[in-house]
Formats: sequence, structure tokens, C-alpha cells
Amino acid sequence: MISMGNVTILDYKEIEHCKIDVNDLAYNTVNTWQKGRTKAEKIKDTMLGKMAEDAFISALKKVDIGFYHSYDSFRNDNYKLHAPFDGLLIGNLSKKVINFINNSVVSDGPKLSVDVKNKIRCFGGYTVEIKSTRITKKYKEKAGIESYKNESDLQKMIEYLYTLDFITYPYFIRQGNMDYSRYCAFVERKFLKSNKEGKDLEQEVRKIELDNSIDIYVRVFIDIDEGKFFIMGWIDKETFFEEPEIRKLFLIGKSEKPIYFVHPLKDGKSIIELKSLI
Repeated sequence: MISMGNVTILDYKEIEHCKIDVNDLAYNTVNTWQKGRTKAEKIKDTMLGKMAEDAFISALKKVDIGFYHSYDSFRNDNYKLHAPFDGLLIGNLSKKVINFINNSVVSDGPKLSVDVKNKIRCFGGYTVEIKSTRITKKYKEKAGIESYKNESDLQKMIEYLYTLDFITYPYFIRQGNMDYSRYCAFVERKFLKSNKEGKDLEQEVRKIELDNSIDIYVRVFIDIDEGKFFIMGWIDKETFFEEPEIRKLFLIGKSEKPIYFVHPLKDGKSIIELKSLI
């Protein structure tokens, strides 16, 4: 394992892989952003996500952090329901906490209410979302490298990745073509009807997004061909939504429509700083 700033880099051989049938996970995964995916595509994407989580867990163990629990490790729905989050950071994952979360997912669905999320925090838990992304040839071209021959090449890749962002979906809508100001106007017109405008409206929408958000965001970039995993640190929800920004991330054939809240990866914290939460 190599640490460079807030980034942790692992090789494939350093990762402990979970024993979960990704076919079941993929079959019951909702198409939240890319419609019309084939089963093979869903399995491939689901496997990438689990590999990212495995890398995150393995990196945490290397710095003596054992209080992350994958949602898949304690769910009781036989993977039939869409997961409300990827995992939980909590000092004591008691049976009471497990039952509360599982019962809430069954009764309320995967989009957990503000009250449920607040109760999880009262238990001392922090929900975690891990976004995984493949490092393809274009990433290396933009970083100005062909392979990872030395630490200088790794640093060049990190410098390029630092130009990218932590990402998450807006609460009210996941598709469109708008910035934060236009998004707020849309939310006011369609949902709030509060008669607020300008900065007052933007602050109101920010509060709603913050209340409904995941607590901790992590992003992992994976170079499958070379077996490299770049864990780009983490960011808490307060920092993420400090100055809300919405952007459309365009990728032909995959993400022409989705919009995301974004925050620069360079503002992330190293994984060892998660110790301060528990």
C-alpha cells in the first residue's frame, strides 16, 4: 500500500475479496442512471463496485480501522431490495442497529427518510457511499503516462484524478441539464412552492439535500488491466455541500442525461482520518 497525500494506492494482490454472489446483487440493482443495461453489463458494473468496496475495506484494515461494515454483510433481504447505502462506519454494530436498518428498508424503501438517517447517527453510525470508476486508456493519456513504472507515474495519475470530483445524485431529480441555480428553481416550482427565491431558496434546497444525503462519500478509481486501486480519500456531507455545485457528466452511450452534485477530489481527507469519527 502506498499513500500519497489523501490518496491510498493498493495492488490487486493486497485486497481481501468478499464472498458475495454479484449475480444476485446485479439482478436486483435498480437502473439509477443508465437505462437499458444488459444483465452482463449490470454484473460487470456491480463487480466493479464490490471490488472498490473490497479495496476500501482492505485499506482501512491496513491502518487499523475495523469499524466499517458493508451493508451487504448484515442485510437480510436476500439481495432483493436496492441498497440504501454501501456501508456503515460505526463502533458497535449491535443487533438493535441491524434490525432497525433492515426493518426501515423493508417498510420505507431504500431512499431512507431523514428521521431514519438521524436515528442511525444517534446510534453513532455514519452511512457511506462509494463511487467506483474504471481507469481506461483515456485516463492514462490525459495523465501523460503509459503505465505505472515508478512513483512519478503514480503521482501523474493522481494529479490528473485531482481534476475530477466526488459525485452524488441530487435528491429531487437525477436527469436534466441545469446548474444549481436552475435546479433550485425547478425544485421550488415542482415541489417546495415556498415563494422563496435567490439565496434564500438556494439555502433551503441545500438544507434539504444535506438532510437527505449520505454522511461520507468515497471515490475509488480502478485500473483493471494493471491491478491498481486509487482510493481518493473521503469527504463528509457538510464539506460536500458547503458550496453546492451541479454538473452534467457527459459520456456517450452511458451518461448523456444524469446530473450530479460535485466537489473536488483534492479536498478529500486520507482514510486514516476516519479514526476521528468513532
